[in-house]
Amino acid sequence: MSSLVLDTNSMSAVERQIMAALAGSAGQPSGPAISILRGLGRPERLSALLTELLDDDSRADAVAARSHPHALGFDKFILATFGEFGQLRMHVWWPGRPRMREHVHDHRFDFSSVVVAGRLDCRYYHPARSGAVLTRYRESSRDGESAWRFDLVDVVSVRETLAVQLTPGSSYSMPYDLLHRVEAASTTTVTLMLQGRLSRDWSSVLVDTTETVPARVGRRTFDTEEMRGRLMALRSHLAA
Repeated sequence: MSSLVLDTNSMSAVERQIMAALAGSAGQPSGPAISILRGLGRPERLSALLTELLDDDSRADAVAARSHPHALGFDKFILATFGEFGQLRMHVWWPGRPRMREHVHDHRFDFSSVVVAGRLDCRYYHPARSGAVLTRYRESSRDGESAWRFDLVDVVSVRETLAVQLTPGSSYSMPYDLLHRVEAASTTTVTLMLQGRLSRDWSSVLVDTTETVPARVGRRTFDTEEMRGRLMALRSHLAA
């Protein structure tokens, strides 16, 4: 594992190192991959990688084609993909832009994340006989489908078990089935997430019993110039 040292010269080298780390741990984020992620999470390091991305037209086109503004109000940039082993994502919450309160949810994959800028308030939940009564939906999206699908499952009761405030430099990991909810600070908040291999093809979303959830929520990808504008604004923020 000693060969997995962060190469500060190119994103391609970083991608190869993350791929090797994920392949060596059956597609689950582990020590070597998490160390690389933390290095990438330094503002000056991320800023350098954004510059590299902005200067590479083909890479920028590829990232824009798989990235999108999320329905909850943050921007989701998929910076790199590793086949069956996962993805490297960047999430950005901008000040002054409309946001929706995040629902309690889990994921289809284990992941590790580092806070680059801003702050996250993270709350964890566990099924409980007495607690908040919520309606559970199963969320899924097929490859190439430009929408999330929501299927009603049942009604469940959960209780908050832990609340954590995460500041720049903080990192954390979660198994795919851990229920949680995050809220970003009103300032620009940036995280990098290393997604591992899929554990299943759906996730759970828990909503208030009075809330109506559409069966399908569409999404659109960025065009390259729109993405460039947002990444240049982010780079300026990281340099400030």
